[in-house]
Amino acid sequence: MKIIIISTYIPQKCGIATYSNDLYKSLIKTTTNHTINIIAVTENGSYKYPSEVVATINKESKENYIYQANFINNNYDICILQHEFGIFGGL
Repeated sequence: MKIIIISTYIPQKCGIATYSNDLYKSLIKTTTNHTINIIAVTENGSYKYPSEVVATINKESKENYIYQANFINNNYDICILQHEFGIFGGL
């Protein structure tokens, strides 16, 4: 099974980024035979993300959301979406 988490992510400084990292670490420890990855939502893309981050979404780019949605639909079985006001752009 392939699982993707969409969220802000470390090293970005926010509570959801920290929570998503903790969720990722918990899933890795408690699941077997599963692939777990992250798509990090970012404003400027200037972060150096850890290897579990397979892609980023520019929060203000509608085209980027569509591109990543197609990527997810073609490659993952489960999508976990973390939401908090302000994470996703005002498209």
